Amino acid sequence: MSIIVNDIIDDSVTGDGIGAIKYTVIGGVKPYRYEIEGPLINGVRYYCCYDESTGKPCNNSKNNCSTKGLLKDLFGGTYTIKISDSVGSV
Repeated sequence: MSIIVNDIIDDSVTGDGIGAIKYTVIGGVKPYRYEIEGPLINGVRYYCCYDESTGKPCNNSKNNCSTKGLLKDLFGGTYTIKISDSVGSV
């Protein structure tokens, strides 16, 4: 299974301090589980988890990453995208 980053829209492009990441998942067995970690924002680490099998956030995720293939409203920093498939492959 692979993740291809198709586009990164950074703060300088939008001019509003908010960016986005567009990505594609290749391979694996659907449904997927998406986990994204990012920088500290106001003392809280950005974390998002979404499980396609339930159609709901997982692990008490408060950030919205249910739009598969697009992470938006991101502040500057490093983000890690972890995708697990239905048989547990990462």
